[in-house]
Amino acid sequence: MTTGVAEKGYRLGRLTLAGALSLFSLLLLGLPDALQAHLIYSREGLGQLEWWRVFTAHLLHTNVAHWLMNAFALCLVLPLLAVTMTMVQQCALVLVLMLGTGTLLYLASPQIAAYVGLSGVLHGLFAWYALSGAWRRDTLALLVLALLAIKLIVEQYAGAAESLSQLIAAPVAVDAHLWGALAALVVFIFIILGRRFSQRIVSS
Repeated sequence: MTTGVAEKGYRLGRLTLAGALSLFSLLLLGLPDALQAHLIYSREGLGQLEWWRVFTAHLLHTNVAHWLMNAFALCLVLPLLAVTMTMVQQCALVLVLMLGTGTLLYLASPQIAAYVGLSGVLHGLFAWYALSGAWRRDTLALLVLALLAIKLIVEQYAGAAESLSQLIAAPVAVDAHLWGALAALVVFIFIILGRRFSQRIVSS
């Protein structure tokens, strides 16, 4: 009985961050448009040093359907990461991916004037799971990495499905998907290089 309760608590604990982010973003969905305008990714706003937008934009959504898709994906990927990462590490990764995705959008996608949604960060989270698992030669992670790479390439050449744009009532920012995954790759490489550098110092 004790083991079953502990296992149930462990599983619920792995959903804590996903649930908190999903609930908070749902609350933000109910904010007046005038207030949301100060939180979305806005190229003009960032040009005026409204730096918070690179974080808050990812927690806003165009409609309930948009939120539901992102909340489902979040509840799928974060428990996978929770197997090998602490809650603090997951929070740090989410924040870094928010910053990286928003920054790359500003620097490399000048055609995107406004953006909301968690999809860029989600692609970064899935990329992180795939990269870290592939590094350990995990078969599922290798498959996810291959599928993610194919998806990103197809999106860059063909764009997203029109039906998806209609569902979320906005164009799908496929560049955000690419930059989120790229941000995860850059951070992953830095961490691997940092570990190797530390090991060399210890062994020398």
